[in-house]
Amino acid sequence: MSSFYRLYGCTIRCDFPLPAARPAPVGLAADLVINWAASPTPGQAEGIQAGAGEPLLSHQPDGAVRLVWPGEITADISGDGRAVHLQSRPEKLVFLPALAVGMILGIALHLRGTLCLHAATLEVDGRLVGLIGDSGAGKSTLAAWLLLRGATLYADDVTAIMPDAAGLPVVQPGPTGIRLCRDTAAALLPNTEGLANIPYPDKYLWDLSRVDAPCHDRYARTGRALSALYWLVPGNPGEGVCVSAPLAGTAALGKLMEASYPPMMRRMISSGVLGGMARLAETVPVRVVRYEQAWEQLPIIERILAR
Repeated sequence: MSSFYRLYGCTIRCDFPLPAARPAPVGLAADLVINWAASPTPGQAEGIQAGAGEPLLSHQPDGAVRLVWPGEITADISGDGRAVHLQSRPEKLVFLPALAVGMILGIALHLRGTLCLHAATLEVDGRLVGLIGDSGAGKSTLAAWLLLRGATLYADDVTAIMPDAAGLPVVQPGPTGIRLCRDTAAALLPNTEGLANIPYPDKYLWDLSRVDAPCHDRYARTGRALSALYWLVPGNPGEGVCVSAPLAGTAALGKLMEASYPPMMRRMISSGVLGGMARLAETVPVRVVRYEQAWEQLPIIERILAR
């Protein structure tokens, strides 16, 4: 039985439950449909094939995109980004929810002309800030720490940005949870009991909509204009924290291109998404924060984000 969700500014009908996704208001028609069918394609029951790396992506003549984990999972995404058809062996269904709210919806949003960044976005002291940077830069760790300090979650991993009537870049709320590496969750949270497991990648899901979760209910329901973006760069031991002035012109645009999501769509970026990226670079300051990855540096970064 299908369920309806509200994510990234879309109303989604999906054949399987989506992790930490807000239910759509009753009566709201779906503008994005995700369906699933069993496939006879051979697969490995223990997981997505070890060592397979990135899935294969191809553009179809009609503008659709096909994403394939050979022999395991196939995702066909319509050219208008309004329909996703997934095929896998039944034992692979456990991997699809996390893929759907991440990479697969990222491609669908791109095809709809929506700019997506690989970013965690939170309201910190009244400002909406996005944390961008390479994998391993500490985006989710810092986001989780800020949540425990009173921040509100707008998006984790995928940040969808749409212009409002005035042309301001508005972040559309994503899932109500944040993915954490197991050691980070153990270090930050009172305990990890009750956290959901995400099998691909192997992480915990800290879902703020759960009544028993730390920071319960501290997630956004409506979109809000972005105030600033911070590119996180891990520094050397003893280096402390250093923040740059706002990047100018092409430097800011270059960082946004590096942060665009999913990475595999960068080589075929649409003019609409590129235009949105250029407007974002013009209207929202992008700064680089280089910091020693140590817990004692996080309060300093929090003060920088609140400026």
